[in-house]
Amino acid sequence: MYLAPRVVIAALGSGAGKTTISTGLMAAFVAKGLKVASAKVGPDFIDPSYHSLATSKPSCNLDPFISGPQYITELAKNASRDCDLLIIEGAMGLFDGTELQRDRDELKTDFAIGQVPLSSTAHVASLTKSPVILVVDARSISSTIAPLVKGVSKWSAEVNVAGIILNQVGSDTHESSLRNALLPLRIPVIGAIKRDPEMTLKDRHLGLVPVIENPSEIKEKISRIKNHIIGSVDLGELEAIAKSSAPLRVQSTPIQWPQGVAKVGIGYALGKAFSFNYPENLEMLTKAGAELIPFDPASDESLPENLSGLIFGGGFPEVYANELGENEPLKRAIKTLAEGGIPIWAECGGLLYLSKRLDDVEMVGAINCESSFGKKLNLGYRRVKLLNDSPLGAKDTVFLGHEFHYSTSDPAGPGTSSFGRSGMSVTGFVTPRLFASFLHLHIGTTPYIAEQFVKSAKAYLDNVE
Repeated sequence: MYLAPRVVIAALGSGAGKTTISTGLMAAFVAKGLKVASAKVGPDFIDPSYHSLATSKPSCNLDPFISGPQYITELAKNASRDCDLLIIEGAMGLFDGTELQRDRDELKTDFAIGQVPLSSTAHVASLTKSPVILVVDARSISSTIAPLVKGVSKWSAEVNVAGIILNQVGSDTHESSLRNALLPLRIPVIGAIKRDPEMTLKDRHLGLVPVIENPSEIKEKISRIKNHIIGSVDLGELEAIAKSSAPLRVQSTPIQWPQGVAKVGIGYALGKAFSFNYPENLEMLTKAGAELIPFDPASDESLPENLSGLIFGGGFPEVYANELGENEPLKRAIKTLAEGGIPIWAECGGLLYLSKRLDDVEMVGAINCESSFGKKLNLGYRRVKLLNDSPLGAKDTVFLGHEFHYSTSDPAGPGTSSFGRSGMSVTGFVTPRLFASFLHLHIGTTPYIAEQFVKSAKAYLDNVE
């Protein structure tokens, strides 16, 4: 099977408007009658939810560090099956990736000319042989745009910068200056978007406001952005660039699916405080035999019945701490199950919720720590080794994941050794019945994690029956 016609929407850095423009392009092509697929470079939870609202199809994450480079074209193929166009939104700047090695606790410190860093947008563009559309924030620039774009476009032979979209253009005169400066590069400018408050999306400390918090308002906003894109971007030229992408017959490593382990009920937190769940994780768990039952810790006063496991993903419990703290019946129910040994998988916001306190608000108290919202952003990929047996894997199992949080726990926990750009640290809470950490796991190419959690849930079920 060949990969669908495709483009990567990239930029020189964060904040250039990639998500706004990518989402608007998706909605614009859907309005033209095309079947549009979407993907996001990296481990982001929020941006793909905007893609899904624009396309009415699930988006996917393309992350070579977490999933493995050998799986990226397979994941892209699965996302774009039976579609006319695949739009891949990049992350940060085009060549921003990681120095962390996938296979050992080591940093790659050299960066040679022409190199494509691991897990960068350029890396995904290279793996999928996708032409790149470069979004350039033109707010404070004129002729200098030409050397900047030339440097990026000529850095690596593995990357084809095939078009430019100018964003935050101040006036017709400004647009003319930018276009004239770029003429010698012979890279087509396929769009120029004027500064307009309508072309911004609401955000907070970890990025955009999640769709689940106000889907109808965000859908209306995307519709307005779509109309702006239709009037500012040459969609025909962009589609032609996508169709010019090199034919890529997908012969990558096939994704292994979990073996059906057992039929067990697993509750997972969902709602405005807990919206960070990878669809691929839920799919893997389902194929391993889990019946996944959502519940909202902010509003549901009781848990679903017949549960043998609990999952608390990330989100914004710090924003909704008062609502979570006031839901005493649900907190008591969760703590009772935790004390009874139900397997629990908690990531980031889930760890905060299960701690004794989050700032001044009492939480579940299933973990002997206190959490607080801080000022320092902890961001990056991690190689994590379990220091104890857990419901996700045995002691010494290594996970690849990422962290993205301002919050901290005190104590940090003795459960894992975690290696990132800042070195090694010991963090997280791990027992045979608990995995609670600031680490986010994407298990779309690691089925054994889903199998192990379902096995843990089945062992709990057998013990209580």
